[in-house]
Amino acid sequence: MTDSTSLITSIPGVCGGHAIVKGRRWEVSNVVMNLSSVDAWRPEQWIAEFALADWITPEEVLAVLRYCRDKQCQADGLTCCHCTLNPKEGSDPDDSDEEPVNGWELAAQALERLGKE
Repeated sequence: MTDSTSLITSIPGVCGGHAIVKGRRWEVSNVVMNLSSVDAWRPEQWIAEFALADWITPEEVLAVLRYCRDKQCQADGLTCCHCTLNPKEGSDPDDSDEEPVNGWELAAQALERLGKE
């Protein structure tokens, strides 16, 4: 099993300094938001579709889900767009009109459903 923190990073000036998958411009929050918008909520199919599109590997998706489930963003002091978890006091995690989601809860549910923890 790969440690989720080894595949997740934050780089000032890249994607607003939010947590991203290393080597990609995929924000952790965008991956989880994509999961929240799936109509027939089946994370197995969702991960397979990502892998087919070559956007992100299944290992990277699992690292993202573990990162969120473990609330690693709090330890890292990062704010994710679209997420209700906002470790930076007084800052808005999302400037858009979209309703924030409980990303860490979605991630935990997906990992549980996948039988990955």
